[in-house]
Amino acid sequence: MIRINVAPPVEAGFYDTPAFVLEVAVAGNLAYVADFGAGLRIVDISNPSSPVEVGAYDAPGLARGVAVAWPILLMRRIRLKPASTTRQTAPSISHMRKERCT
Repeated sequence: MIRINVAPPVEAGFYDTPAFVLEVAVAGNLAYVADFGAGLRIVDISNPSSPVEVGAYDAPGLARGVAVAWPILLMRRIRLKPASTTRQTAPSISHMRKERCT
């Protein structure tokens, strides 16, 4: 039997993104943040009490999710296309976009 002592979580640090966070993936000391209308934010979390943004990628559409399997970064986004005034169409959705991390 393994006994695990679980303590209530405490905030170690805070980083305020430009939009609102929908999903986070962590790889090493970097947090990849899907920040809805502000795209992908990359935050250095090596010092948990003082996270710092070290990069950003503003892809077309709205960032909805993120996953990392180094060196591949997957960002899920939704892309709305304007509807024609002569014919009603549903917005198209692009689910995943694959980017190579450098």
